[in-house]
Amino acid sequence: ILGKSHRALYKGIKKEKTPPEAWHIFYDSHEPLISRELFDKVQSIMDEDARKRHDSMRETAANRSKMHNLFEGKIFCGDCGQPMYYSRHRHNLKDCVSWYGRYLCKNYQDRYIEHRCTSHYINQRKLEEKVLAVVQVHVKIALDYKSLIDRFQGSAEDMANRRKHNAAVHEEMKKLDSLLRKRSKLYEDYVKGILDAEEYQFAKTSYTEEYDACYQRMNELMARREAYRTAISSNNPWVSAMRSIKRFKKLTQEVVDATIDRIDVYEDERIHVVLKYQDIFDLTKEYLEGGKVDG
Repeated sequence: ILGKSHRALYKGIKKEKTPPEAWHIFYDSHEPLISRELFDKVQSIMDEDARKRHDSMRETAANRSKMHNLFEGKIFCGDCGQPMYYSRHRHNLKDCVSWYGRYLCKNYQDRYIEHRCTSHYINQRKLEEKVLAVVQVHVKIALDYKSLIDRFQGSAEDMANRRKHNAAVHEEMKKLDSLLRKRSKLYEDYVKGILDAEEYQFAKTSYTEEYDACYQRMNELMARREAYRTAISSNNPWVSAMRSIKRFKKLTQEVVDATIDRIDVYEDERIHVVLKYQDIFDLTKEYLEGGKVDG
């Protein structure tokens, strides 16, 4: 068969399929491996199987449409790191038919890869119950932390922490300014002949390395200062996210999208949930429970 697809780059058509009536078919151009009768019989069986699958999918479409994968793009195997594959299954009981979903490691599902993972899987209902329990705990913590943040703001400890952050950043900025002046003077000494080329290059490299390290340190200190301001703030994004779903009693797509960043599932069905704004939560917990800042 020729002409199943065509392209025309000069018309901007990279590749597109052509209808069957436009194909060029050459019959009996190769010696057959099986008889026409056997080929037609197999085709008939395959067509019948396809029809049964299509009918079954149509009959179960309503039930399958009620089952939603709340964690699409967020659930991974805890050991190999591959995404978990979601599938729907029908359980035929004596008097009725029930449906359930489950998640299976994609690296286990693929039988043809060299390093296949073990059979990591978890029932959808069980996973949703575990994730909901984690979210509910964080909602409770967030409600408690909201009042703690309000009380902590403006306190002596809070003001001391802010002074330490500002002082640490200011000290690093002074070091940077000093290094810039030293490097500038270095060039003047080279021009005046006080330093030869080799001495100048060695000193310049040393100052540059020291400057880069100092600059990185300053950026880290500024980031820590900003993180502190975000954590000890009435607009703390972790607290806001948790408070926004405090009235929800069950796990929904809205709750998952607002709170969950990633879920890792391990072979024993143990899970690790990474929340959105997890870093802010960790900092908030550290600051409120510790209260001190290491400048």
